[in-house]
Amino acid sequence: MLSVIIPSRNEQGYLEKTIESVLNAAEGEIEVIVVLDGWLPENPIQFPVTDTKQLRWIHNPESIGQRQVINQAARQARGKYIMKLDAHCAVAPGFDVILARDCEYDMTMIPRMYNLDVETWQPKWKKRTDYMFIGLLDGNLRALYYDDRNAKLLGIPGGKLRQPDNDKMIDETMCCMGPGFFMWKDRFWELGGCMEEHGGWGQQGVEESCKAWLSGGRMMVNKNTWFAHWFRGGGVPEGHKKGFPYKMTQRAVNV
Repeated sequence: MLSVIIPSRNEQGYLEKTIESVLNAAEGEIEVIVVLDGWLPENPIQFPVTDTKQLRWIHNPESIGQRQVINQAARQARGKYIMKLDAHCAVAPGFDVILARDCEYDMTMIPRMYNLDVETWQPKWKKRTDYMFIGLLDGNLRALYYDDRNAKLLGIPGGKLRQPDNDKMIDETMCCMGPGFFMWKDRFWELGGCMEEHGGWGQQGVEESCKAWLSGGRMMVNKNTWFAHWFRGGGVPEGHKKGFPYKMTQRAVNV
């Protein structure tokens, strides 16, 4: 069984579509654990579930933080594998069986990532990310894209930085953004779960990448499947708020 953990901090409208995408796309035995961290939907959310597609809820009256929520749900997870997924994502058909098939015990696995079009709830196929790296910006480790902007910020000669291009369907990547990752549940706890002392939110990709590599494991991108993530400030349709659906500043993230 796979336990899909979805932390939610107030993604009204987005959360429902994320859950629906997961339930519709899964082809194996799964459970979906949604944690409503400090909020409740305006209207009850109900979805049809079967014996092999179970939906479970945790409600925290006061927000405790995303890392804390992931650990909270992982303690209750019944699956052999866990997948953390942000509450504004879509997933590919059969994502669960593909990731379980390909993920070795020492791997932290990232599906191929696309930007999400929130109007259609489909990937923006031209906005694809397979590889990321860790760079030092403003005194902080950051998950960075292979692009010319970061090349200039890092002072790379020529100001050019291109994403690696190869035909390896499962390949090593230095880092990930953090909205979706998959691993064996025992491995998750072997690495200490989420580092709660690192703060409630932010830099999830750097944390998971460092723990994978420094433990002797591997961070891998799996191009056989994908997930799509809605990024703050990108392509917001009429009637939707731009940015996070709750108050959050970069300063708060850094703290």
